[in-house]
This record gives sequence, structure tokens and C-alpha cells, in this order.
Amino acid sequence: MKIKVFFISLLLGLCANAGAQSPATFKVKLDKPFKGKVYVAVIKDRLVNIDSVEVDGTEFSLSSAIAQVDEYRLRTKPYRFDVSVMAEPGCSYDVIVNEDSDVVTSANGREQQLFNVLKQRLKPIMEKVGELGPRYMQLKEAGKLEEAEEVMNANDALYDKATQMKFDFICQNPDTYVAINAANDYIMDFRQMKELRKALAENPHKNTYAWCSFEKKYKELADKWIQDKPAPDFTTTDINGKQVRLSDFRGHYVLLDFWASWCVPCRAKMKELKKVYAQLKAKNITVISISLDEKKEAWLKASQEDGIEWVNTCDVKPFRDNVIGKAYKVTSVPKLFVINPEGMIVSQDPTVDYILNNIKEK
Repeated sequence: MKIKVFFISLLLGLCANAGAQSPATFKVKLDKPFKGKVYVAVIKDRLVNIDSVEVDGTEFSLSSAIAQVDEYRLRTKPYRFDVSVMAEPGCSYDVIVNEDSDVVTSANGREQQLFNVLKQRLKPIMEKVGELGPRYMQLKEAGKLEEAEEVMNANDALYDKATQMKFDFICQNPDTYVAINAANDYIMDFRQMKELRKALAENPHKNTYAWCSFEKKYKELADKWIQDKPAPDFTTTDINGKQVRLSDFRGHYVLLDFWASWCVPCRAKMKELKKVYAQLKAKNITVISISLDEKKEAWLKASQEDGIEWVNTCDVKPFRDNVIGKAYKVTSVPKLFVINPEGMIVSQDPTVDYILNNIKEK
């Protein structure tokens, strides 16, 4: 049973200053009676319960002493609901748990208000995404692959729109906890994360788990970012059994495409590359696709289905054991790299449009 939550503000006054222990008050109304314990929890290195109350009925109130703004969760045992509140010391929140309604929040704390604004902006986009998922599966199961691909492209475009919306929101509210929370929940490449980290440099809420998690993700992405570094040389075998060595292409631009037959986005990217291959060839860009398949039959079948015309290689090893993938720090696919004639990686994760418009012919 899906539980949806409404938040309604109690007061319009100012909350207590962060840093001093001051209670956040939660007044909760349930659409159905509940008997059990409700906990107030917050994530440290794990989810920690900091307060609780016994409930028997449809209404209860709880005041919990907190020292800083954070994402606090009202959760039940036995399970009935799990509600997130961007709570601040001294602020009050009305919570209405209703099975059939959307989440609508309004609180006297700035953080919850901003959280509500972001959710409302994202809501229509995510509703459309929710509609496209089942549609894609229906088309795929019916064998209507071209229509399914169009739905997938529309889905990707919506995610890109939501991502940009989150990015703009964070940059517009860089001093807030909600900005850190949104950044931590943000799927992005290293370039975007670097920009957000710079925007959040003076944020006062860096003693939270959300910031620690964000920093961990940043460091992981930084470790995988190899743009502006020499491209690791490699030797592999193409689909015709011919040896392929990256250094043999020195003096030319090279586009490396890491992919796998089982990866739906990879197959979509392969079709995109096929459409522009003549343009890439005209710009003297050599394309090398490196399959991370561990089964030769799957690689060969996908290669034939996608009509790959360029250099097409596979070492036929498990993803984690692929030496070339490890050298380029590939942990997910598709993954693209552009290597210049001098053997330097000049672009990591570029779009096809970027390659066509920015890589100059040699």
C-alpha cells in the first residue's frame, strides 16, 4: 500500500538558530488508525532513531530535540509509513498521512518550504516518466522496437530536463541544506558535480550525512575522471580476428566506445553513432567499439543486429576482469572517450553532437 503525505505549516514565525538543541514539533494525522511505535530517525553513518512515541489512533504529536537542520524521518513499527521532513530546530510541522493523495507540504521552516518548491517543479516531469516506463515495456514485448526506442528517447529527455532543473535549483539556493540533499541525490557526470561542489563551497551544513555522502561520490567520480590525461595503450582483437593496437592510430582522432550487448542505452548509442558514422569518417575520426561482453555469441549477435561498420573489438571477459575497461576506469556503460592525434584524452563522456561540432578535422 502506497502512503502519500501532506505537510501543512503551523506557524509562520522564525525557527531557532541551528546549533542549539531545540525541539522540532510534528503533529500528525492519519487517514486510518495505527497502533504501534513511531520513531524519529536521522542518518549518520546509518539510520539512527533519536526519539519515539507510542501511538494508538489517528492523531499524535511529538516534539524532538534537534541541534541542526537535516532530513529527519518519521517511521513506524510495524511498518505503515516513512515520511521525510527537512526539519529545523524550533520549527513546527503538521503531517497528514493519506493513502490516496499526493504529497503537499508547507512548513514554517525555510528548508521544508524550498523542498516543497523543488518537489512541485519535478512532479509533472516524474509523472510523465512513470507513464513511459510501462509503455516502453509494452512496446518492447510486442516487438515494436522502433516505437520503444522513441519512448526511451523521450524518457531520457525528461530525465535530462529534471537533472537540469535540480542543477539550477541547487545553484539558486547554495546556502541551504536542501541544496546539499538535492546534490546528493543527483545523477551527474564529474563536470557537473565539480560545478555544484564549487557552488556549495560556503554552505553551512557540511556536518551532515548528506554532505559526507556527496563528498564521497565526488571523490569516486574524480578518481574515474581521466580527461586531459594520456590515453592508456592497449592491444585487442577485432571481430575479424585482426589485432588492434590503439597506438597504431596515433596521428588521428579516435573515438572509443565502451558498450555491451545487454545494455539498452548502449544499443541506443550504437544506433546514434551509426547515423553519424559517415560524418565522423569524413572528419577523419576513427571509431573503435570495445564490447565488455563475456559471451562471444552475444557480442556477435548484437554487432550484426546493430550493423557496426567500424572497428569492433571484444576480449570476451567478464566486465570486472576486462583489462582495457580497468585502464579507462569504466564501471558503467555506455562510456565514450575522444583521443586526439597526440594520444591525449580530450573529452570524456561527450555527446555525439559535441564530437561533430568541436572535434576539428586533421
